[in-house]
Amino acid sequence: MLKCLNVKMKNGFTFIELMISVFIMLLLLLLSFPFYTSINKQLTIDRAATKLVRDIRKVQELAMSAQEHYDINTEANIIPDNGYGIFIEEGSSEYHLFADYEFALKNNKCDFGKGELVETVSLEKGIQVESTVAGIANIIFLAPDPSVTFANAGGKVNSTASESIITLSDGTRSVTIKINRAGLVYIE
Repeated sequence: MLKCLNVKMKNGFTFIELMISVFIMLLLLLLSFPFYTSINKQLTIDRAATKLVRDIRKVQELAMSAQEHYDINTEANIIPDNGYGIFIEEGSSEYHLFADYEFALKNNKCDFGKGELVETVSLEKGIQVESTVAGIANIIFLAPDPSVTFANAGGKVNSTASESIITLSDGTRSVTIKINRAGLVYIE
């Protein structure tokens, strides 16, 4: 029947159809760009909080497994007497994982000195520790119980604190991380 009407069939797209398709795709891309930057910023703080929780659990696991650590004072791999801990300072963009060799907890004090540092971890760009409740900056995990000890930035053990609360912020959004005396770590 098409032969009778003398109509030709077209194959492919015209240049105008192609340009309209490209224009629609570019318009959708431009409309979604503002959402991409805000979602990326939100994911940054979520990644930082997840990394901190993962590192707290790593320290907890090192203590529970009685992992040996190289002590520069004795020049040997030994199991730390007072377990492993994490030191977090308000306003900082990094935190420290450490092995506690000294008998500091027996003197109602905990700190980490030369040779006890396991790792220093930097938070992602723009993220910092906004606050810690009651100045608690040291969290120590002791094996085999497991027991959790909280201490303030000066190293004085806080025996009344039932949990440590750490808040990370990017300036616009905050994420709270809680650690209780039983060693449960979670993001709120």
